[in-house]
Amino acid sequence: MSEPVLGIDIAKQKFDAALLIGGKLKHKSCKNNAEGFELLSQWLRKQGVGCLHACLEATGSYGDELALYLHDTGHTVSIVNPVRIKGFAQSELLRTKNDKVDAGLIARFCLAMRPEPWEPPSAEIRALQATLAILRYSSAEILPPPDMAITFNCGYFERIFMINSIPSILGMMTSVIKMSKGLCSRQLIASRPFAAVVAS
Repeated sequence: MSEPVLGIDIAKQKFDAALLIGGKLKHKSCKNNAEGFELLSQWLRKQGVGCLHACLEATGSYGDELALYLHDTGHTVSIVNPVRIKGFAQSELLRTKNDKVDAGLIARFCLAMRPEPWEPPSAEIRALQATLAILRYSSAEILPPPDMAITFNCGYFERIFMINSIPSILGMMTSVIKMSKGLCSRQLIASRPFAAVVAS
C-alpha cells in the first residue's frame, strides 16, 4: 500500500485538505492558523494516518506556517509551482474548480508525480527574518502584529534568540549610521575647495 498523500489548497484565512488513502478521497477544511493545524493533526489521527506526503502550491507566504508545521511533525512536504498543477489538471480534462476540487487535484498530482521534498530555512534564518521584520516595523513606529514570530515560523527558542539578537543588531545599525554620517561629512568637506574654484 502506497504512502497516503495530502493535497492542500491554501488561502489566507483557511485551507482545504484532501487526504488520498486507499484510493479514496477524504476532505477537511481548517483555519489557516495554529488552531487549524492542530485540528488537521487530530483529523489525520482519526483517519489512522501516521506519516504522509503533503503537497501544496507555492502561493506567496500563505502556506509557509502550515508547511513548516507538517515538516516538523514528521511528514514529507512538497511545495509545487502552480503551473505544474495547472498542467496536471489539463491532463485530467478537469473543468470544475473550487477549493475542495483543487485540494483533491493536488492530492492526485502528489500521488502520480511524487514531487521532491521541501526543506525549510534553518532556525537561525527564520529568526533573523522575524527580527528584521520587527525592526522594519520599529523604524516606521508601527507596532508589529502579536504573532509576528509565528508568522515567520519561529518556535519558542528561536523567538528567544530573536529577542536577544535585537540589541546587537540595533548596535550594529547605529555604528553603520555613524560611519555613513562621517563618510558623508568627509566627502562634503573634500568637495568644498572644488566648489570654491568653480564659483570663482
